[in-house]
Amino acid sequence: MGPWDKRFREAHDYARWHGFLSGWPNFDEANYGDGAIQGTFLLHEGFADWRDVPQSEYGVFHIEDVPGMMRAANDYAVGNGYEASIPNFHQANHGNGIVYGTFLIKLGNTDFIDVPAAELANDYGVSHGYAAAFPTFHEANYGQGLVFGLKLFHHGATAWRDIPADLLHNYSDHSSPIGVVLCRSSDVAIWTDMRQRRTDISPGTDLIHQTYALTGGRYLVGSTTPTVPPSPTGLILGTPAAQAGTKLSDCGQVIFGYNVNNVDIDKFDHGSVGGGRVVPVYLDTRLFEPTFFAHEFGHALGLVHSSSQLRGPYGDRFDIMSAMNAWSFPDNQGRRAGPGAAAINLENLGWLHRSRIWRHQ
Repeated sequence: MGPWDKRFREAHDYARWHGFLSGWPNFDEANYGDGAIQGTFLLHEGFADWRDVPQSEYGVFHIEDVPGMMRAANDYAVGNGYEASIPNFHQANHGNGIVYGTFLIKLGNTDFIDVPAAELANDYGVSHGYAAAFPTFHEANYGQGLVFGLKLFHHGATAWRDIPADLLHNYSDHSSPIGVVLCRSSDVAIWTDMRQRRTDISPGTDLIHQTYALTGGRYLVGSTTPTVPPSPTGLILGTPAAQAGTKLSDCGQVIFGYNVNNVDIDKFDHGSVGGGRVVPVYLDTRLFEPTFFAHEFGHALGLVHSSSQLRGPYGDRFDIMSAMNAWSFPDNQGRRAGPGAAAINLENLGWLHRSRIWRHQ
């Protein structure tokens, strides 16, 4: 079933994306012929408080130690006036040391029981009329055999789902980062050569000190240009990013955003230049529109223009890959926004899980 701390993170992240407060695995897995599924409990909003708890208060220094994390989280909860606690197995450091994400269950939502080891082979909580359960990983022997601590949730606090294992894995198998390069009007020489395919901006390309031959003169991109790195390691995002060692060669997709003045606008175009790179170009007096921006990024992901049977290419009113002919709405700055990708493009991107697709047998 894989590392258990990873399973807890996946369950929590799935829960957050699906309208729940948190989630945790029930330690069961099955396969009914369409791939492995993993039982998952999901905690509704309003039944817990959230805290970043310092690692030092847990006293557990390896997040992979699931039993230790669960014991420490529940000890912390009881010591701070709560009934129970579920760590989400995420950690961070905001400048004051490592903290662990922790959900503290509010009073009145759980019962506690010591369960004999022999009974843990069954789904104890559900079989005894509760909605869900999770172990505290505390154990004891009061003279009649080994018992394990179990927190039992009342009905109404949680939901249950069998979730495809490969869908859960999507929440931990992250894709490569996306790079965004914001360029000044004085950088337009780069764009002109990219459009005319005289310059390669594929991953790892170094643009430093390249000379661009244009009508009316020659342009030199110097090392002070924010879009150019001080070493041949790929494009980076400005001086602060350069100092941090940020590289666009690590990015699966890159967007070069250009603002140009009224004199230059008739010389420029916009669109995908291949290799996961796109270049939107706007007047310097105009805000980038989410609809346009998302459409061009769709090209960076490998999508082509969508079509409709009635209107032909670029005619699907419900898909971002028909952009300026698609239905949209104004955002809070009055810019065009929406729509998203239609189902067929979500599937093309691998973002529509097979469990949501009906196929004729």
